[in-house]
Amino acid sequence: MYKIIVKFEVKDYDTWKKGFDSGKEPRLQAGISTADILCEAENTNKVIVIFQCNDLAKAKAHLGSPEVKKGQTASGFIAPPEIFFGRVIEKC
Repeated sequence: MYKIIVKFEVKDYDTWKKGFDSGKEPRLQAGISTADILCEAENTNKVIVIFQCNDLAKAKAHLGSPEVKKGQTASGFIAPPEIFFGRVIEKC
């Protein structure tokens, strides 16, 4: 199993969340499920989303797609996200 950690800042959390929710089906088709959404304690516009997937190549292709990039712009990303792709090696 893989974890994908995406860190970014948006103009408005609620606007971003609506766009994020509308992308659920394409993410599921790419084998990506959402584990957690976090925001900075004092700034809800700074967000981290933790996804999980089993097929890393498929997930990378989806996250790098023009549709996802267009959605990021439309939902108010201030800058491109930082993305970390990790493989789970141990659960504690």
